[in-house]
Order: sequence, then C-alpha cells, then structure tokens
Amino acid sequence: GTLENGSRWWRESGEEELEGGKLCRWTLVRGASADGSVEWEEKWWETSDAFNYRELGAIKSGRDAKGNVWQESWREQVTHDTTTGFSNASKHIMREANKWGAQADGAEWHEVWDENYWGDGQVKRTCTKKGAIANGATPDDGHGNRWTHKWGEEWDGHGGCVKWTDSFADRDQSEDGGSGRAWGEKWEERWGGYAHNGSAGNRNGSTWDDRDGHKFEKTWGEEHWHDGRVHKWGATTDGSDGWDTWEDSAGWWERAPSFGWDEAVSHSPQLLNVPLRPRGTGVEP
Repeated sequence: GTLENGSRWWRESGEEELEGGKLCRWTLVRGASADGSVEWEEKWWETSDAFNYRELGAIKSGRDAKGNVWQESWREQVTHDTTTGFSNASKHIMREANKWGAQADGAEWHEVWDENYWGDGQVKRTCTKKGAIANGATPDDGHGNRWTHKWGEEWDGHGGCVKWTDSFADRDQSEDGGSGRAWGEKWEERWGGYAHNGSAGNRNGSTWDDRDGHKFEKTWGEEHWHDGRVHKWGATTDGSDGWDTWEDSAGWWERAPSFGWDEAVSHSPQLLNVPLRPRGTGVEP
C-alpha cells in the first residue's frame, strides 16, 4: 500500500515449523519514505508447542540516507521443563531486549538486558549499556568519549543474593589538556549461599582514575559474620588512606527480590495467553 505522504509499505505473514514441535506464527512489515531516504522493517511473532512452551518477540530496524542506522529487538518466553520433574524450579519466565543505534558521525549507543525468573524463587537479571559521542567531539568535563555501565543481580530463592555493578569511561584528552583519561568504579556484595569463607556476607569495591598514564586506585572490603561482627578494610595505591577495623552490625540484608516469580507472572498476560498448538500436529517431542 501507499500512505497519504507517499510512503510505501509491504506486509506478509506466515507460519514456520521449528525444532521440537514448535510452530512460529509471524508477520513482517517493510516500509520506505516517498523519496526512499528512510527504510524500515518490523517483524513480530508468537511461538508455541503443544504442551508448555510459549514465546513472543519482535525486531525493528531502519536506516536513512544520512547513514544513521538503528535496531531494537525483544523476546519473552515461558516454559515448564517437565523433563526435570514438576517442581516449581522447572517453571521459567525469560525476558530479553537489545537496542542499538549509530549515527554517521560515529555517535553510538547500545543497551542489552535480560531477566530470568523461576517458580522456586530464583531470579537472575543483567544489563549492559554503552555509548560514544561523535568522532572528534570533545566531551564536557567529567564525561567521556566512550562509556560503559554494567550491573547484575542473582537470587537463590533461599535468602541468598549477589549484586554487582561495573562502570567505566575514557576520553581522548583529559580535562586539563593531557594525553587522555580513563576512570571507573565497581562493587559487589554477596549474602547467604553466595558469601565467601563461611561468612554471612561480603562486600567489596574499587574506584580508579588513570590520567596521562598515572593510575590512582582506592579499594575497600567488608566481611560480615553470623555473630554480628564486621571486618572492614581499605587502601589507596598512593598510601594517602587506609583502614582495617572491626565493628558490630545487625547483619541485615535483602533476602528476597522486589520483583520475583509472582510479579513476572502477573506482568505477562499476553505471553501466557499465546495459544498452544493443537496436539497431534507437527513433530511432537
């Protein structure tokens, strides 16, 4: 068809047999502006088998005559792996997304995240975000030409958890006109079944700054014990700061995620309503 502004579009749809007795029902739409300077494509699908597999997904992409490109995709899936039994641990909801864009001048950004939830309370989530400014551009003070931020968390369903972040950036020329600068910060905490050395929990982290080839770093750590004692330590590479102390603590930590299996189920009505394919069709496992 053709829209009022002259843009053209094409649509097609179909079904595809996948391995394991899965059937994918999909729709694809392509389009282009009247002058052909912008082209885009969008595909979405739903997949199921005859028993307990359901999936929804989509992918969108486009480009223009200036050299700018972009793509975005997401997918969510629910399964019940009865080959391992009918326990809650065999129930699983997964979500993932991937977004990316780039401009002709070199500016770029990229974001990837995924979430996994199990019926027995296990949760695992991660995310990575990256970016860069245009080639040859000078960033504002305190900002980089390129940067990355990562984080994650995992819960064992029995009160234990691990959380972490890792962020870093660099610039081609430091703020004072030097040859360059890179810096970053990361930390991690582990509790319950994830803790080290039989303790109740551990925390550690560091910050660093590398300017013109001279690196400064500050590290710190904590070890929490079941009797309430806490061992804390830290140091800097130039010796300007350091500590090693013992303190008393209530020993509290967050023992359950704020968003778990029940919330994942309640936020997935469209996914859970994907129709299973009729039994007796296709290749059943």
